[in-house]
Amino acid sequence: MSSCPICHGSDTRLAYALIECNLIECGSCSHCFSELRPGADPEVYGEDYYLEQHREYFENPDRSLFARTLDRLGDRWPSGGRIVDVGCGPGNWLEFLRERGYAPYGVETSAAAAQQARDKGLEVECVEIAGYRPPVPMDGMISWYVIEHIDEIDAFIADSARVLPAGGVAVFATVDSGSTIYRLGKLLHRLSLGRLRWPLQRICQVHHVQHFTRASLDRVLEANGLEVLDRFSAPFPVGSVNASALQRWMVRIAYALAAPFDSHIIQVAIARRRPA
Repeated sequence: MSSCPICHGSDTRLAYALIECNLIECGSCSHCFSELRPGADPEVYGEDYYLEQHREYFENPDRSLFARTLDRLGDRWPSGGRIVDVGCGPGNWLEFLRERGYAPYGVETSAAAAQQARDKGLEVECVEIAGYRPPVPMDGMISWYVIEHIDEIDAFIADSARVLPAGGVAVFATVDSGSTIYRLGKLLHRLSLGRLRWPLQRICQVHHVQHFTRASLDRVLEANGLEVLDRFSAPFPVGSVNASALQRWMVRIAYALAAPFDSHIIQVAIARRRPA
């Protein structure tokens, strides 16, 4: 069994055998992570990923959540400040920031996505974050639905934090494996003795290798030079989910159950870079 990518401990176990991957849980720090099952193919972030496989999401960005995030930041991002989006995809957040008067910059490893963003007049470099050198000093950093895709998570967080000055504020959005919808998927898996695997597989998705709890997200941010200041949860837009009518109906029920407990599937963490 692999060691935990967050606490690097060996107290890990196979928790759920899914269709394309196994979900591993760490008994020490609560983190969950996936390992592909034999014969399953890893996700490839080429043109098809953005234009076909996940078209619903990229064509329907959650601008209301973007606005809620800016409101939550308050004055932590100065008006007109320079903000870099690490893993910007085709530039949905960058467009939103530009409309709000910020100076947006993007970093993206997919050439197809980077070109889509550039076609919108956005400044995007196609490079790994480890090799990125900001063209100007940055005031803030954002990483939106990226860290769940990253194997070497410590290096990614540390490299992302380095684009900020001491005291600069970053925003990370990712899935929450302690959320209500995750818990329901796990419950169905257990009650069916592992025969009903598709709900949890659909929630986890094969291209997500990290499934953060709130505690494990805080831990990896704190371990790599960031101090968590604030956090909140949000539902993933039902209209952006590539699913059947029945599946969307089930998602709406899960969202209704999550709302009173602030336990939606997406967790957003606001963190400040500590002095070196």
